[in-house]
Amino acid sequence: MATLSPAHAVTGVAACHLLAFCILNLLRRESLPGTESVTAEGGTEGGADPGPPARTSVLHDLREGVSYTVKTPWLLWTLLWACISVLFLIGPIEVLLPFVVRDQLGGDARMFGFLLAIAGVGGAAASLATASFRCRAATSP
Repeated sequence: MATLSPAHAVTGVAACHLLAFCILNLLRRESLPGTESVTAEGGTEGGADPGPPARTSVLHDLREGVSYTVKTPWLLWTLLWACISVLFLIGPIEVLLPFVVRDQLGGDARMFGFLLAIAGVGGAAASLATASFRCRAATSP
């Protein structure tokens, strides 16, 4: 990015988002399993198009999503851990690292980028190492 301009980066990101939007609009919608339409006789229409899905409100969808998250322990704890780590770990690092590089290490943008790259490589290596560990099933006493 130092050789180009931030405008080129913003344009590239915008073009990628536009491409993703176009591709998503080309996908066709399919009904989920178990959402067949019900006929007047009480049966389901197997091969017929079920028609448009019932419209729900945003608040209903949010309540349903929060309820599902609270009822699913692994999802709840994953989200809580992610929120806590962003608040107390990632946030301070992203805010304070440029000041540490400039004031204590005497570095510039190049050193800051290098440190971010090293952090990314370390994160990727740690992810690969963690993924290679054998998963142990939880046992109840």
